[in-house]
Amino acid sequence: ASQQYKDNLRSVDEGVKKVEQLLDNFFHRDGKTAYLFTSDHGMSNKGSHGDGEAECTQTPLVMWGAGVSRTSARKSVAPGHEDKHANPKTPEAWGKLKYVERKDLQQAQIAPLISVLIGAQLPRNSIGILPLQYLDLSPQDPRRLLLLLANAKVMHAQLKRKEEEK
Repeated sequence: ASQQYKDNLRSVDEGVKKVEQLLDNFFHRDGKTAYLFTSDHGMSNKGSHGDGEAECTQTPLVMWGAGVSRTSARKSVAPGHEDKHANPKTPEAWGKLKYVERKDLQQAQIAPLISVLIGAQLPRNSIGILPLQYLDLSPQDPRRLLLLLANAKVMHAQLKRKEEEK
């Protein structure tokens, strides 16, 4: 990566750190804030944008805070990185991140995920399957079933609407 790219990453990291500190201070570190950081996908060296190549279609998603499941570093390669033939495979440039569990999701899953984190109803036009692995809910938590049921109802309504359009 170019020096300009690395400098931009440092600048973004500092900006995110400042925003987190501002919010934590404003809310007196009440532990009720979830942070979700994402961006647009990248571009190829030729300037292609979204042409189907992994580098041009994948987007980062980093989450932490209230309601977000935790992950920890491991001494060996973490789940999601071990399959060299996975699509998409873990970029070599990720270096030490291969020791942190990778949890990929589809773009359509972000809206229901955010809705749950902020305590709102699932978007009625959502087609995303709620990614429970991102939520800090134990397997026995009854909210898991309620969330899955709500998600299934929204998706069923979408399917019915599409069938009626035919």
